[in-house]
Amino acid sequence: MQVSKEELLHIADLAQLELEESEVNNYLENLQDILNFANIVNNAPVDDLDITIGANEAKNVFRKDEVKMFENTEMLLQNAPAKEMNMFKVPKVVSHLGTVLQCHTKKMTFYKKEPTPTEKYRHQLKKGG
Repeated sequence: MQVSKEELLHIADLAQLELEESEVNNYLENLQDILNFANIVNNAPVDDLDITIGANEAKNVFRKDEVKMFENTEMLLQNAPAKEMNMFKVPKVVSHLGTVLQCHTKKMTFYKKEPTPTEKYRHQLKKGG
């Protein structure tokens, strides 16, 4: 299976990679090498092999989940950059198709991000330039 430049740029957009035009051919070669190797592995003869789950017979030993109270929350949170209600406070960031959504405690703010170099290059390809 041969990967086209448009497919590579689509994958780069999904992975939020900012590819420069000079990097595209190198990424195409690397991706093609990976897919060729995956094809070799997929076509390996495995009909006469026994089913194996792991290399050895070791098994996980699970402990029972038990709720334990931790009394010294101040010590636990002393290095936290921000805290609220005895918990670490961190911003939530969700990214989808060029829109970044930041959720804070009582407000939501939407930001439209600038197009990446890969998005700009892909747009140029669509225009025929």
